[in-house]
Amino acid sequence: MDPLIQLLTRIGPRTLQLLSHRFLTLASVILLAWATITPSLAGEFYDCRPTDVTVWVDHVHVKCDKATSSGIAFFAVPTASADPAHVARVLSVMLVARATGMKVEVEYDPSDTSGTDFGCLAHDCRPILSIGLPR
Repeated sequence: MDPLIQLLTRIGPRTLQLLSHRFLTLASVILLAWATITPSLAGEFYDCRPTDVTVWVDHVHVKCDKATSSGIAFFAVPTASADPAHVARVLSVMLVARATGMKVEVEYDPSDTSGTDFGCLAHDCRPILSIGLPR
């Protein structure tokens, strides 16, 4: 007889039911915790060909050649509240893409209008969660 079948026979249906219930409960708790600590999973990615890179006193933004389906054409990072090295890295990625004609891949939260605190307009600009040069 197969060892797994022997084990399941010895365990019994009631014990097996309790174990599966505990496993499902544990798996649910782990998934909920993982979803809570990974907020960037709520973000969407958009491939943007920069037509404008601008440094303002309160933010650095990139304007894309085409807006998203919801009308977002600008993506920005604040200069005052963010780490200056982070702002410099974001600006560097933007400038490389603009100078070479490459696209940038921007991660953003479509519902996040907190950029109005640093110069974004709520109807066409979103804070950058991440930015990179796709292959």
